[in-house]
Amino acid sequence: MAIGKRKAVNGLKNGSKFDNKRSKPADSVELKVKSKKQEVASPEETLSQSDSEAEEENNASSVEESENEEAEFTGFKDENEQDNEEQEEDSEESKKNSKEAHANQKKIQKDRRASKPFADVSIKAKSLWDKLRQKGTLKADERKKLVSELFDMIKSHVKQLVFKHDMSRVIQTCVKYGSKQQRESIADELSGSFVELCKSPYGKYLAVKLFKYGTPKMKEAALGELHGHVTKLIRHREAAYVVEDVFREYTNLQQQNALICEFYGPEYQVFKERTQDMHIDKILQEHPEKRASVMNNLWKTIDGSIAKGSIGFTMVHRAMLEFIQHASSNEAKDLLQATKEQIYEFVHTRDGSQVAMKLFAIANAKDRKAMLKGLRPYFVETAKDSYGHLVLVTALDCTDDTIMTGKLLQAEFENELIKISTHKFARRVLLYILVGWEDARYFSKENRNMLASLESLKAATSKKDPVVRRNELKTTVGPMLLNVITNAAGELLAESLSSQVVVDTLLSVPGDKKEAVNAVVKVFEGNPADEKHLIHQIHCSRALKTLVQNGHWNGAEQRIVKSEEELGVAGTLKDMIGEYLVEWAAGDGAFVVLAVLEALDEKERKKFLDQLKKHQKTLKKSEFRGTQKLLEML
Repeated sequence: MAIGKRKAVNGLKNGSKFDNKRSKPADSVELKVKSKKQEVASPEETLSQSDSEAEEENNASSVEESENEEAEFTGFKDENEQDNEEQEEDSEESKKNSKEAHANQKKIQKDRRASKPFADVSIKAKSLWDKLRQKGTLKADERKKLVSELFDMIKSHVKQLVFKHDMSRVIQTCVKYGSKQQRESIADELSGSFVELCKSPYGKYLAVKLFKYGTPKMKEAALGELHGHVTKLIRHREAAYVVEDVFREYTNLQQQNALICEFYGPEYQVFKERTQDMHIDKILQEHPEKRASVMNNLWKTIDGSIAKGSIGFTMVHRAMLEFIQHASSNEAKDLLQATKEQIYEFVHTRDGSQVAMKLFAIANAKDRKAMLKGLRPYFVETAKDSYGHLVLVTALDCTDDTIMTGKLLQAEFENELIKISTHKFARRVLLYILVGWEDARYFSKENRNMLASLESLKAATSKKDPVVRRNELKTTVGPMLLNVITNAAGELLAESLSSQVVVDTLLSVPGDKKEAVNAVVKVFEGNPADEKHLIHQIHCSRALKTLVQNGHWNGAEQRIVKSEEELGVAGTLKDMIGEYLVEWAAGDGAFVVLAVLEALDEKERKKFLDQLKKHQKTLKKSEFRGTQKLLEML
């Protein structure tokens, strides 16, 4: 009943006034008819009639409602069409207005530029600069003439123009292509403003250009202006990059020490003469009472640079190295905690790598794990770096958790083993695992001394014996190396550097190496008379000879240091050499033949010598040193 009532009410509300007026007479007629019929009909008939009449009334009302809705919907469409027309008219008017506004805006902008100081100079200078910066089409004489014209325009106004975003590039071009006198003139005009120039987002590029193309006199004058402001500039958003470039590219060791000296305290910033030939070692030796002050000021600069995001600068790396070299145990731990998650930022420089190595040496197991986690995304790149690979060697040499480091090596190196093995620096990470960093064949004296200096620091934090640690790593890395040798022996032996990895893998890795050995021997199949045969490459003949001997020659002890496991290369190679015996014995493979003879037992050696004796006349014609040694044996 409630729903029926609600519909009736809605119908009355939605109906128009005109409909309500028409409904009144219809209602009155129907009431009269009903009253007459009710008098004649029985109560039941009356009841059924009233029901049917109610249904008819409901049907009629629903028809009227639908007609009203259709009328309203039709009217709604007409209004939309009208609105669209109005919107189109408005859009056309708005377009006209926007064009006019845009034109007015351009005019205002042009007037504003014209009202600025040196507007005429700026417009003419940029026009010349646009011609001057064209490469390939401009001749030297034309460029010289354009630079001269441009220089005449900006002369005496350099200081006012250089801080503008467009004119800074113009003046940079003058410095790049200008003569010595023109460069000195620009530098003279900027005298006293070099610090401000370094801080400018546009002027900083000119500051670098003055160091790049300037004379020694200009550079010395600019460095003189930097003095006393280095600690502030290294923390400045714009100036930090200028100071870093100057320190890294355009200063000698004495000048670098003078810049770093300002990190030691205010007295070294104020008194310039005290920073000449001054170093922290000398300061602490002559004035040990100043240690606390110097180290405190040095730490403040380092900590501030880390907070500002300047930890990647070589200047900060130098400061960090000086700090950790003279730090107490607690001071070194402070540096470790501040940098352990950002170690990848400073492993690529000489000073930074030494800092990272020392931090790995003093860190505990938890800190080493955090440091390796930070390095993981850059593991392969770090291994290929000239300084970074030593950091990885140190990390592997310190970390007792060989399960973690083994999984890390497997995950990062497995798909890159061929590239790593052929890389000058990356292969040393693998060679460290195979033979250790003490091997002079792969690690220079300087690097060995650097790694040896960490032994006392590692003794307090690492428990495992280094040999045990490396042997555990071999069990993880060894199978990967043997697999890649089996599948790509020819590619690895063709390169001198990767052939070293092949040899030391077969000599030192434990396990079944038969497939890998066979793959290496198979590479040397064929006639050595062929120019493309690998035996003609000296590193290949040396590698094969070492494998036949089953160990490396030790010059100091004058003996071959044999591998613990016998490879049996001599026996496998003997039959293959027999097919082309003369070609092997009379050419680059002569020393390999000699090594095979020495490796065989007496019975096999005698058979082999008998075969060689048959070709003795041919061998005498050869001038190879190895062949002469064979003839002596015969």
